[in-house]
Amino acid sequence: MKGIYDLEEQIEDIKNEYSYAADSPQRFCGQAIVVDSHEVDKDEQDFKGRTWLETKLHNQESVGFDMEWLPDVTKGSDNPVALMQFADEETALPLRTHKAEGWLPQSVIELPTSPDAIKVTTGFDGSDSAKMKATFNVEPEEESSGLSEEGDELEMLRVKISVRKDELKASGMSASHCNKDEKVQQWVARIQELQGIVNEEAVESYKTQMQQENVRKKTKKKKKSNKRR
Repeated sequence: MKGIYDLEEQIEDIKNEYSYAADSPQRFCGQAIVVDSHEVDKDEQDFKGRTWLETKLHNQESVGFDMEWLPDVTKGSDNPVALMQFADEETALPLRTHKAEGWLPQSVIELPTSPDAIKVTTGFDGSDSAKMKATFNVEPEEESSGLSEEGDELEMLRVKISVRKDELKASGMSASHCNKDEKVQQWVARIQELQGIVNEEAVESYKTQMQQENVRKKTKKKKKSNKRR
């Protein structure tokens, strides 16, 4: 990244990001459990949201999964994963990993690596797997429910916006003026359009996963019933 933003610019960026989210008709209204992984005791490995995460894995229920990191915009840069996000329709668990020095609680490792976990992802590909391996020495299970090319375009646009803002700020432009840049506004508009498409795909994918889970539950119930006989 070029330079270090001062506090006022960081606050302005955050305000603008939240204003975009607030304008979206797809706003999340469930509970959000924010966890800093470096604050989790490495022996007990207990944290708020652990039970929810382990229950989702044990019951083989669908979980949205995503990761974020600073864009690798310079040659040779390899920024570590700074945020992992897990969610369903009622709960979101953002796990901040930027100070964790490559450590994760075992329950967090199990979900992306387990073949039994049903993960709904957006544009999760080889680069994400490589980033997870480089940061945590963990290789995620490949079989997840990825969401089409729109998800990849979303990630690419986010990187473009970040790089463009860095360039503008390096030229002396304030954060608020960066957000008014014509290219940035065009990309933001496209992101909002794509988010609608991806959210629709996520809903359909989630419905499919729920149907599969119901079939599995009925099968298990039938097997237990037959054993009792």
